[in-house]
Amino acid sequence: MKILSCIFVIIGAIVGAGFASGKEIYTFFFVHGKYGIIGIILSTCIIGYAIYKTLNIINKYNIKHYDELLDVIIGNLRLKNIDLKIILNFIINIFLLITFFVMCAGFSAYFKQEFGINQIISSLLISISCYFLLNKDIKGVLILNSILMPSIIIILVVLGVQCFHIEEIKEIKGGNFWYTNAILYASYNSITLISILLPMKMYIKTKKDIFKIAIVCTLIMIILSGVVFMLLLTIDTDISKIDLPAVYASRKNGKNI
Repeated sequence: MKILSCIFVIIGAIVGAGFASGKEIYTFFFVHGKYGIIGIILSTCIIGYAIYKTLNIINKYNIKHYDELLDVIIGNLRLKNIDLKIILNFIINIFLLITFFVMCAGFSAYFKQEFGINQIISSLLISISCYFLLNKDIKGVLILNSILMPSIIIILVVLGVQCFHIEEIKEIKGGNFWYTNAILYASYNSITLISILLPMKMYIKTKKDIFKIAIVCTLIMIILSGVVFMLLLTIDTDISKIDLPAVYASRKNGKNI
């Protein structure tokens, strides 16, 4: 059960506001058409491998903080008297901060679009809620994701199945550099996952557990990304002008469920 909770926490960290809104899938994959599907598979496999390797290192060296993780990965490597660990530490913190802002912006955009709530007010409420939740350490995150993620997965899968019954699906033409976007998507998600993966050590007993977590996370992400991709295919207007394309498509297709 604890392994399943770990999986939900990791998936929850990836399926943030940008992913759930459909904006990330549109920006990184959908614009490349059929190659976007290949990009999704490539990207999620990279993320799965990163999860596997990171958890192995954390478990092997009993790492409790990402400073220690950086010590193991880069050691005392320096660049012209500059400690690379300091630079990487700074980059990781910037990515985590940006991810938090994106999450708040995504949720506030949803509340603005669906309920007309002022974005500043909703952003403040989300920020305060996150503060109290994270003060309860990883246990609070585990409980929340164990409740929310199964529901989100079920809803997305049901909507995805519904898409197969739609007779006319918008065709799109692919673009170039799909592999670059796939690698970029995997890279920044892998960086933001570090803060989530570190506390997972207390729930992992063997390498077999780590392998299970990596494989299941990869498969779930492929399925969820594919479902969002299919939802975007059903949109009959300019997606680039929609802030929350997946929400728009879900509302449209959800009426037929």
